[in-house]
Amino acid sequence: MKSQKMSPQIENPYRLNFYELEKLCDDPKRNETKQEVYANLTPTKFGFALTARDGERTYKIVDERGRQIKFRSLDRAIERLSDVPYLYMESAIH
Repeated sequence: MKSQKMSPQIENPYRLNFYELEKLCDDPKRNETKQEVYANLTPTKFGFALTARDGERTYKIVDERGRQIKFRSLDRAIERLSDVPYLYMESAIH
């Protein structure tokens, strides 16, 4: 009998590129209805990985090649994220 390999669990199947994140956030009604999108920066070996939370759903924010966006410093991350309308920082570091 062949042993079946179990596929690894996908922690987060939801992904957005940066442009899609901007579109998701660019809705003034989110602020009025308390449906804000929150950014999270998680420390990694090479900087800070970006995720975003929209209600109960968490998205990995990826580049054009599908790799998670990482910032070398918090300053760079905050500078880039400050241009995204109606995006809130949930925490600078997890």
